[in-house]
Amino acid sequence: MARRRKRTNLFAGARGVLKSRASVEGWIAQKKYDGEYAEVELDSTGKICELRSKTGRLITTTEAESMLGVFAGYPNSTLVGELMGHTEAGKADTRNRGYSRIFVFDALRLEDKMIDGEPFSERDRLIKEMDARLQEVLRNRVEWWDDDSSRARDFHGKFTRRVPLGWKRVPRVENFYGAKRGAELWKEYVKKERGEGIVWCDPDAYVGKRGSKLKEKLVDTLDVTVTAVGTRYCMAEFYDLRNLQPGASIHEYETLDFPLLMGKFHVEVGDKLEVGCFRFTEKTGLPKSPRILSKRTDLLQ
Repeated sequence: MARRRKRTNLFAGARGVLKSRASVEGWIAQKKYDGEYAEVELDSTGKICELRSKTGRLITTTEAESMLGVFAGYPNSTLVGELMGHTEAGKADTRNRGYSRIFVFDALRLEDKMIDGEPFSERDRLIKEMDARLQEVLRNRVEWWDDDSSRARDFHGKFTRRVPLGWKRVPRVENFYGAKRGAELWKEYVKKERGEGIVWCDPDAYVGKRGSKLKEKLVDTLDVTVTAVGTRYCMAEFYDLRNLQPGASIHEYETLDFPLLMGKFHVEVGDKLEVGCFRFTEKTGLPKSPRILSKRTDLLQ
């Protein structure tokens, strides 16, 4: 088997944030899903035998355990995808469907051959070729059938659950070539459907190349007040307006507190800050991945 790269270079996800569309002309855009990054190991029959995080540790969540035994591709391969679990959106997807899924967006190894050194466009071609070959063989495969009493039975005639163990559980993330297609994807998937975002992929980059995959997500902003200051983090508060009624004063609502990395900003208790975030958690209402955008000197202290 070909030599593996170091663990830190195996990460096939997006490391940075897109700053300019002009810098990704000719790149490939993918839908971004809100789940948990997972390396998907397939055994000698092409079934999932384990899932690993980007640090190499085994993922043993309920969603991960339920994916074991699912047929996903060539034998002795390592696919990379987003496991629908871990996050609110991922768990909701699993709960609504009744089973977990992994959205496959890349691969490190196919049929025991390392392909992490191949450019992304070639890895994409190899994945599509694998899917076409396997679907040709498995297109008539039935995972269960209903007996005379409408009870599901497997190939051996045993009672089974109506939970797919194949392609429905490992959908492939579609690739959109070029900035124009990426802009259309952004408009439809992110702005209209409120999708998580998109990932821009350098078609010529090997796995782990710096700046070869960049995230683009909608940014929400809010104004906060600093309530405490530490060495690296400060505590900030803002009014919880999730149930704001027309005509009501915001001062009638409770405030929410959260830690905020100060970075290059020097802040003091009482300062007003503009904070950017990637939406808010449904359960707590707190901002996701908050960061300071600026100090608001135009607001009353």
